[in-house]
Amino acid sequence: TQMVIAYSPRSRFAPMLRAAAQGRRPWWQVLQTPGLRFGRTDPAVDPQGQNIIFTMLLAERFYHQSDLVQRILGSVQNPAQIFTEPSLLSRLQAGQLDAASSYRSAAISHHLPYIPLPDAINLSDPARLADASRPVQLTIRQPDGKPATLHPQPLVFYAAVLKNAVQPQLAQA
Repeated sequence: TQMVIAYSPRSRFAPMLRAAAQGRRPWWQVLQTPGLRFGRTDPAVDPQGQNIIFTMLLAERFYHQSDLVQRILGSVQNPAQIFTEPSLLSRLQAGQLDAASSYRSAAISHHLPYIPLPDAINLSDPARLADASRPVQLTIRQPDGKPATLHPQPLVFYAAVLKNAVQPQLAQA
């Protein structure tokens, strides 16, 4: 999968978000619009919360915007933007948020429109992360209060046929 920016089609910012999804406006500028409510999960306890920060750190380099993380997310653990993973897309669907970080697969399964992000920043390509000349990292405070330094991992799914599968041939496709 990959990181995307899901958005509410009912948001007053939906026309701008849709234009960004169509490549007609820079998504990172739209997310800085005053009054736009952006949501994400807690990077201290949820990988998606970490991944949106990694995405924004990569976007800073990709778009040559040195303070992009601060302008869009505020602090790394900004309580105004952080919601539990189960409630994040529900809040978006209910119109309590205008946009939120999401995995592409989750946005699709929730029937939400989304802004696709370039492969250089969406964490979908293991080769791009491995070849980064200056790797990004994130230091967060864990729930126990201790700091942790994290590095991005590619968003890949793995599947295997179970050894005791009743019909293993069905899994070969």
